[in-house]
Amino acid sequence: MLIDRYLLQRILLRFASILVCIVAILLLENIGRLLNFLEHVRKPLQVLARFSFYLLPEYLGIGILLALFLSIALTLRSLALRGEWQIFAAAGISPARLSMVPLLIGLFCATAEIGIHFHFRPAGEYELDSLISDIRRGLYGLGGNVREFVRLDNDTIMTADSFDHSTHKLINVFIVRKNTVLAAGQAEASFDDAGNLNLLLENGQSLAPRSEGGFFSMNFARLRINLVREDRNAQRRVTTALDRLSYTELIPRIQSERATGTGARAALSSLASRCAYAALCLFLPFLALLLGALPVRGSSPYGIGVGILSIVGYIRVSSYVETAAADYPLVGFGTLVCICSGMVALGWRAESLNGPGSVETWFAQRLTRPINTITTWICARLSG
Repeated sequence: MLIDRYLLQRILLRFASILVCIVAILLLENIGRLLNFLEHVRKPLQVLARFSFYLLPEYLGIGILLALFLSIALTLRSLALRGEWQIFAAAGISPARLSMVPLLIGLFCATAEIGIHFHFRPAGEYELDSLISDIRRGLYGLGGNVREFVRLDNDTIMTADSFDHSTHKLINVFIVRKNTVLAAGQAEASFDDAGNLNLLLENGQSLAPRSEGGFFSMNFARLRINLVREDRNAQRRVTTALDRLSYTELIPRIQSERATGTGARAALSSLASRCAYAALCLFLPFLALLLGALPVRGSSPYGIGVGILSIVGYIRVSSYVETAAADYPLVGFGTLVCICSGMVALGWRAESLNGPGSVETWFAQRLTRPINTITTWICARLSG
């Protein structure tokens, strides 16, 4: 149908632009923190790009929900302001018929959320943990590990007081290798093409035990140590966190919990929590059509604001239910989904009884005065 193609085009254009903006904002929010973390890392831009890539699934999971709601709600408002939505109604096209295209987009987003939360996000989280572990172990340079004990291999542990940016050397280095203790005023670290570490210690002292008792001490001006690094994949942290498990890894955990029948069913709760994101995509189109509708005369931002806060609140409550209702996760998440869908159904019922935009008017009447009071108080505090 021509109207369906028209609505689909308008919604998808807004959906794509809003999703890109949300993901970009979330990435930029963490850039400062990541740059501080990567200050002494070799090839920081390359590592930063990997950080951002591994965080994309998490941000896409949030961005899809907001983009779905905003694209539908803003498209509806745009059509209503130009009178096109009223023309559809006058032509006898019911709101239920017009909601078919938003619902199809919601189904597509629900499928995307399932793929993200059951495969891409766990994989990204695992790779991100591995990358952070590699950085802390010094595989990307040792300058970022000052005042920390770094295990260079199975026999060697090192720490340093500071890092001199002008000379790119570690200051006041302390190394324990098997039974030998090395202390140096400064050290220069470099890596060869195979990832092996070469340490050049300067102005230091070594202390090693004698076989007949006591210790042997030696001062040195320069001492080179070559360390063959182990395979990076072999050193990756073996994680048991449920949010790092994909669907194929989560199902055996659920079966194990069911077989033992002891206490909380954390794995099943994690599964239900991920499905809750997909469930939200199914009634977000109806929420967007409800809160995006405008009254006959007038408009306000309260409906859009309430919708955004509802999405954030749903995500927060879902995280709480995942831990609080771990003994009965299906009951907890089933109750959450039923309450949310019931509230949307009540809103649609109110719209059908009182006319388009009645829910928007209801929120505007009850929120305008409190928001104006808070705004006036904040302005008075800032000016005073």
